[in-house]
Amino acid sequence: MFKRVLVAVAAVATTAALMPSAPADAAPRATVGGGSGIILAGNSLCTMTAVGHDRTGRLVGLTAAHCGGVGNTVQAERKRSAGVIGTIATRSEKLDVAVIALNPSRVKAVRQVGKARISRVGVYPKPFSNVCKAGRTTGFTCGPTLLDDGDASLNYVCADHGDSGGPII
Repeated sequence: MFKRVLVAVAAVATTAALMPSAPADAAPRATVGGGSGIILAGNSLCTMTAVGHDRTGRLVGLTAAHCGGVGNTVQAERKRSAGVIGTIATRSEKLDVAVIALNPSRVKAVRQVGKARISRVGVYPKPFSNVCKAGRTTGFTCGPTLLDDGDASLNYVCADHGDSGGPII
């Protein structure tokens, strides 16, 4: 009897030792897409333009370059418990665009955030056509494009601090 109990305990102990265990400190993933609020360098609030993969297959996001500098950390505003989800890898002041290298183990990339659905990159709308934008501060607002001269554009949509980097749809 004692021998059977010892074999049973040994079998349970061996099975438990072979079971994979999840890390105790695994951070939750943040759902992020065009229109998501982001925090750069721990204090600058902006909006993600879009999330996708670059030519090398790396998960990246876009925002406005004036939101932060190369190397700045990025967190998801609505899921701070996910920790740092990426860093600014490169930026262009002239185009006012920054590329964020995202950590795929901390990010769940989505095409739609609220009313903003990003399916592709398109051409900029011609003057007097209607556009909408998604921003973390003022949400989803629409209005006409007043000017597009190739280097600059002007849209009549409600926007405020923190909406920078948000997608125009």
